[in-house]
Amino acid sequence: MNLYIMRHGEAEQVASNDSQRALTSRGVQEAYSAGQWLASEQNNISLALVSPFTRTQQTYDSVIKAQTVQKTLTLDLLRPDEQAEQVQDYIDGLLADDANINSILLVSHMPLVCYLVESFTGEHGPLFATASIVEIDYDAKTHRGQLLKCFHVPTID
Repeated sequence: MNLYIMRHGEAEQVASNDSQRALTSRGVQEAYSAGQWLASEQNNISLALVSPFTRTQQTYDSVIKAQTVQKTLTLDLLRPDEQAEQVQDYIDGLLADDANINSILLVSHMPLVCYLVESFTGEHGPLFATASIVEIDYDAKTHRGQLLKCFHVPTID
């Protein structure tokens, strides 16, 4: 199963509440570029799980302009202060219940995205620039994956 872990695009530095920080115009472009890359790697995502924060929802909205996703869920477990192990347990449960899921996209935040890579692979992953994506080949039976690729958006001026 292909697992894609993505950090949101560049967001405003200040908002009345962290959960309401919106993407900048650059962040929207970054997310769209990442979505184009993702479409070239996996043209049909079975399931997308997205943090409820504004910037991740907007990132996902830009990604799906270039990508087909069969089902989307907003997941509180993907907020920045959540635990990677709980996310992995949730995904393992989904995969146990539905053998038709062959690809999952997670859209979340730093530092959780780094911890997710570590949880799913057992190894330290890369630091995530905004709108970066890692691809993991994940085996739900062994609960372990292998990091395959990292995508970082080219610098946008």
